[in-house]
Amino acid sequence: MAEFDPIDHWFDKGFRIEKTKRPKAAAITKVRAASGHTSAKAGVKFSSSAKIKNIKSVINKSPEVVVKITGKSNGLKTLKNHLDYISRNGELELKNEREETIKGRAGLKDIQNELKALKFIPDESKDREYIHVLFSMPASTPEAELKSAVEQFCKEEFANRRYVMALHNDTDHTHMHVAVGTRDKDNHQTDYGHQERLSPRKNDLFRWRQGFADKLRENGIDAAASERRHRFNYRKAENATVRQIKDKTSNTPKVSQDLAEEIKVALKAGNRPLNPALEKAEANKQEALEGWQKVAENLEASGDNELAKKVRAFMSEADNPIVTRNQELYDKAQEKDRGKEEVELDL
Repeated sequence: MAEFDPIDHWFDKGFRIEKTKRPKAAAITKVRAASGHTSAKAGVKFSSSAKIKNIKSVINKSPEVVVKITGKSNGLKTLKNHLDYISRNGELELKNEREETIKGRAGLKDIQNELKALKFIPDESKDREYIHVLFSMPASTPEAELKSAVEQFCKEEFANRRYVMALHNDTDHTHMHVAVGTRDKDNHQTDYGHQERLSPRKNDLFRWRQGFADKLRENGIDAAASERRHRFNYRKAENATVRQIKDKTSNTPKVSQDLAEEIKVALKAGNRPLNPALEKAEANKQEALEGWQKVAENLEASGDNELAKKVRAFMSEADNPIVTRNQELYDKAQEKDRGKEEVELDL
């Protein structure tokens, strides 16, 4: 199967490590050069034809994986608070990089004592000692398969890191929390200020999404990892806090109230809201179309005409107009008989 160069940048993005200013002392420089080795230089191991499988999942509109950094711990004290949270104060089972199961308050205390004894991280630090990573899928995702996928991913991607993970299934999306150490676990006892640290950027998170999706597919769960623009989707997801307020209370968030008022004013004046990001969205659409076009051509050249046909059908979705949430609400409201009833917006 031919490699698809035009979309390599969708799947093969580089890994970066944050580097603090190098000291002049040659000995410290040498230590730091060795301290920053990350498993990501080898990184998560993708299955054969992972790109093709991901393309199929994207055009089939399989669930998109979510991988995001939710916070950080700047020392042992804040790490303790985070582990209390992800374990629900010891009620949920944790697992570490050695595949050991950690249970109860006693288990949480053991983690703290171990890190303190090893002098792995200080009680307080000006640097990020752990990052908090969330791996999420829809609630219908089988828990055992999701857990296995995350465990496999972390074992490969964070092979030289300490980490602790926990599964949460009490929200709309089944997810796992993973606290990952930023230090190389084999070189942690060097000068705290002179270490290279795990510091993922946007490109790194996208590669993590690809790896997570691939591990899910290996465990029998169809999943996709693409950017919104690759799916011709230019509207950001609703703010999580706003969504939680709407889902869990009877209150209407202030941002929704303000939006409703803006739409009503626009309707009264007969002014349809503008899309301030239209030009950028059109440029992203064109770039994505060019990429998909080349994918289809390469598929045809390799003899996979059936998949190429599906890709071209998927490309037709770019014909849909680019409409903002405000414009959509305005258009829906216009369809109602405003002379007979008060406009009610589905916010």
